[in-house]
Amino acid sequence: MPMFCPECGNVHPREASGTAVLRCPRCGRALIAEQPAWAHPNAVPYPAAAIGTYFGYGAAGPAPGELFEPPPPHLLATPEYLSQRHDGWIVAHRWAATMVDNVVLFAGMMALLVGAEAVLGNALYQKTVIIWLLPLLAYYPVLEGLYGATPGKQLAGLRVVDANGNPPGLLKASVRTVLRLVEVNPFLLGGIVAAIFVLATRKRQRLGDIIAGTYVLTKDDMWAMGRKFG
Repeated sequence: MPMFCPECGNVHPREASGTAVLRCPRCGRALIAEQPAWAHPNAVPYPAAAIGTYFGYGAAGPAPGELFEPPPPHLLATPEYLSQRHDGWIVAHRWAATMVDNVVLFAGMMALLVGAEAVLGNALYQKTVIIWLLPLLAYYPVLEGLYGATPGKQLAGLRVVDANGNPPGLLKASVRTVLRLVEVNPFLLGGIVAAIFVLATRKRQRLGDIIAGTYVLTKDDMWAMGRKFG
């Protein structure tokens, strides 16, 4: 089984043997073997065709409902490794998710503010307007931090995760949101800044991801880690 270096991209010619951890001859990083998703201990049954072709080996995968013994820890797919498999199309998916979220945020803002003014009256509304903006400010931190996805990312088949493949939490998601003000600001070249970072970095991260230590994965990536996408 080929061993892949998540740091420098070098492929070790030697195959994995037992639980031994090989080191990259170029940079010394522990190597990761490409491993079918259905070998993960938390794997759930998925269509064999979707799994067998994901890693490029043409394997049919297990029979429906059949699970395999868990592999050694160093063989499991990680967000760091999986994110490096993305091509430039990940930018289009992320842009589409952002457009959907912009529509949701704008519609939500208008409904919330207009509704608050109608209920409270203009004078009281003006004094409390900051309170009605708080739910909108919490949109990205709460949804991405606790669930890993906003409505836009859900529709685009994306998830925001930490280095362990879990929802990043409120703090990391808040860091991503603060940097979004610069990277995905419609008044500052839209999402061009974020797109440049994603295309230029090996792990397809925008600046907010790099600082927060987060990754944006696809539905197939989540399957590869044995996680449900729903």
